[in-house]
Order: sequence, then structure tokens, then C-alpha cells
Amino acid sequence: MPLEWLFFGNGIESLGVNGRPTEHPMPTCGRNQLIARVDAIGICASDAKMVTMGPRYPLFFERDFRTDPARLGHEAALTVMSVGSEL
Repeated sequence: MPLEWLFFGNGIESLGVNGRPTEHPMPTCGRNQLIARVDAIGICASDAKMVTMGPRYPLFFERDFRTDPARLGHEAALTVMSVGSEL
């Protein structure tokens, strides 16, 4: 199963569950979708602010990270794993 590091709140200790990544089922590809594996991710100042400020960060004001966790990073190196029939 694929692993991911979800962010559940405030502070670096809120990354993952008990210091470990979480598993999730492998999605399937729709006709006009693709599936990509994340090979590397860049963490920037906005990600660092989210870790230190948590739900006080303006982009995520009052977000409940326990029920709606975030994924840090947005500058990624990807490998396309599957392509839908319409792509």
C-alpha cells in the first residue's frame, strides 16, 4: 500500500501518526485522470509556517486538521504510473 505523511495539526510532532507515515489504498484511474508517484517533494516557507502556526495559518484558518489533514509540499518530482483511456 502507498504511504503518505499527513499533517494533523500544529508542530512537527503532528506529521504522520506516532511518528510514522500512514497507509492508504491505491486509487484507480478514471478515463480522464492519471496516477503519479511522488518521488521527491520540496518544502518551502509556507509549509514551515503551516507547521508552526497550524490552524492559525491564514490559508487554513480554523481548519480541523484531525478530521481534514493536510499534505505538505507543492514542488514535486513525479513519475506517471497509470494513464486513463482519454489521456
